[in-house]
Amino acid sequence: LGHTLVEFGQTSKYLQISSTETYLRHKLTNTNLLIDTGRDRFVLRLPGTGTEEYINRSFEETAARITAELGVNAPVLYFDAETGIQLSRYIDN
Repeated sequence: LGHTLVEFGQTSKYLQISSTETYLRHKLTNTNLLIDTGRDRFVLRLPGTGTEEYINRSFEETAARITAELGVNAPVLYFDAETGIQLSRYIDN
């Protein structure tokens, strides 16, 4: 809780987190955190090391936003195409 420093290569981003963080399953290319503020729940996606070598984050952002608009993906609240950090709303299964 408080400030979490997230570093990716030469980029550092500070995230203000006033909530409970829970690690969701670590996927092949990402680590996902469930952030529960007590009012809302979000998923913070942190890209895996080296994934920028084979994933075009700009294309990924476009695809994520289009699929969210179509209702087949969670709403994207933040996407940093340089680092691959993504924040989206959590959807209950």
